[in-house]
Amino acid sequence: MNLIRGRRDIDCGCAGPAAQMPLSGALVVRNALLVAAAIAAAAPLQTRPLGAIDAFTFSAALAMGVLLWKAAHGLLENAPALARLRRPQVSS
Repeated sequence: MNLIRGRRDIDCGCAGPAAQMPLSGALVVRNALLVAAAIAAAAPLQTRPLGAIDAFTFSAALAMGVLLWKAAHGLLENAPALARLRRPQVSS
């Protein structure tokens, strides 16, 4: 709602007290993907015996999910600093 109103300077509160992360469309997309992943994980499954390859696949998928989340979180957290770097420097 605040994005629609143009209030992008509000801290989302998801980066903790050490860093500020302003509201952005990318943050909404990231959260929507997390919700979709949670819904997919809660879907009923057919039961079958699990093997070693299943344990490896689950572990690898979990590790990749964590790494992707950390990468997206880091990019969103550093977006204000990156925007400042992209602005042209005014020479005195």
